[in-house]
Parts: sequence; C-alpha cells; structure tokens
Amino acid sequence: MPFELGLDLGCRDFGTAVLTTKKCLILEKETYRYRQVLSDIAGNDIQAHSGDPQTLVRHVRNWLYGNATEPMQSGTMMWRRFNEFYGNFSIATQTLGYNEDDLAEMPVAEFIEFIQAWKQDNPIR
Repeated sequence: MPFELGLDLGCRDFGTAVLTTKKCLILEKETYRYRQVLSDIAGNDIQAHSGDPQTLVRHVRNWLYGNATEPMQSGTMMWRRFNEFYGNFSIATQTLGYNEDDLAEMPVAEFIEFIQAWKQDNPIR
C-alpha cells in the first residue's frame, strides 16, 4: 500500500503539530525490496519478514514494545496464543454452523466478540 503509506508519512511531515509524533512500522517481505521502486522511505523503521507469519508477529511485537508503557509477552508466546485462538475459533464457528462464506463476511464486531470470549476463557498466565 505505497499510496497509503505515503499519505501517512506525509501527515507526519506536513500535518498539524499532533501528527509530527506519528510512528510507523513498515513491514516488507524481502530485505531492501523497497529500494527497487521510486521511494524515499529509507530511514524509516522497515522490517523484513521473509513471508513468515511468526517473524512478522515478532517484528510487530518488538516495535510495539518500544512504544509500550506496560510489560508484554514474548513474540513466541503471542504466536502461540494466536494459533490457540484460531484453533478454538475454527471449532467454535463450525459448531455454530458457520461456513466459509459466513466467515469471509463476518462483521469485525462479531469477530471481536469471539476474541473477547476466548481471552476471558484463556487469560494470560
């Protein structure tokens, strides 16, 4: 989404004073791939994940940690809980009669309800 990223970075440079503190994490599949296009994003926080979702989760967690005010779980623990949630979500939605179309069109609010219920039943230890 180069256009949206450009808008976001532009807001930081040319927007109101409150926007000058915006922080962005830019995720890229391949290291330095951004250099292949006309771009001036060098100097920003760019992390390559090599198409590996667990690495992506770790990069996001580490970036959030740098901006967090409270302790956080490790990236490995977040990945484990993510997979536990999705396994439970799959079973729960099948039990309730959801099919692929239902899941593809599930409202975000409903998905958040599944997350909240799972978190309540599976607190961080």
